[in-house]
Amino acid sequence: MVALPYHIPKIYNFFLCLWEKENNKKYRIIAEMINKNKKVFELGCGTAILADYLDKSCSYIGWDLNDKFVNYCRAKKLNVYKKNIFDFNEYPQSDVIVISDVLHHIVPQDKMLIREARKRTKTLIVTEPISGLSCKNIPFTLYRLYDKILGDNDGINDLENRKKWGFTNQKEVVKYFKRLGFRKIIFHNKEKFIAV
Repeated sequence: MVALPYHIPKIYNFFLCLWEKENNKKYRIIAEMINKNKKVFELGCGTAILADYLDKSCSYIGWDLNDKFVNYCRAKKLNVYKKNIFDFNEYPQSDVIVISDVLHHIVPQDKMLIREARKRTKTLIVTEPISGLSCKNIPFTLYRLYDKILGDNDGINDLENRKKWGFTNQKEVVKYFKRLGFRKIIFHNKEKFIAV
C-alpha cells in the first residue's frame, strides 16, 4: 500500500501547498532557468505542478508510474504518460529535462538516472531535499509509521533504500553534483537545492 498522498492526488497537492511558499520559489526558479520556447520533459512528474509555472511558449511532457497521478494530469489535459523513467531509449526529444524530488525515491539508481538523462538533453535540472527523510527529528519506528500513512511511501522504493539518500551539509551536496558534471548548485533554503 502507498501513503495517502500517493494514492490521492488532491492530498498530495494539499501537502505541497503546506510548503507553498517554498515550492512556489522552487518552481519559479526552475521556470526562469528554462525561460521560453523550450521542450520540457519532466521525469517522475507527480501531479505536474511544474507545467503551471512554465512560460506558455514551452511544451511540456511528463512521465510518472503512478496511475492516479497520470489520470489526474490527463484530466487536466496535460501531456503526462505512465512510463518508466528508466526507459532511456524512449525519452522524447527535449531542450530541458527536469528531475524534481525524484532521486531520493530511486536510490541506489540515482547516479545512473542522472548520467542517462544528461546524455539525452541540452540542459538537466535537478531539485532535491538535502535529506531523504522529511521528519528527521522523530524516532525511526514512528517515522516508519508516518511514512506508510502520510509520508514519501510511493510504493516503488522502500524506506530502507530511500533513507540512504541524504547529505549532512551543503558542502556534500556540491561535491556529489560537481562529480556528476553539474556546473551550478543553488540552495533556495537550508534543506533544498537545485542543480544545473
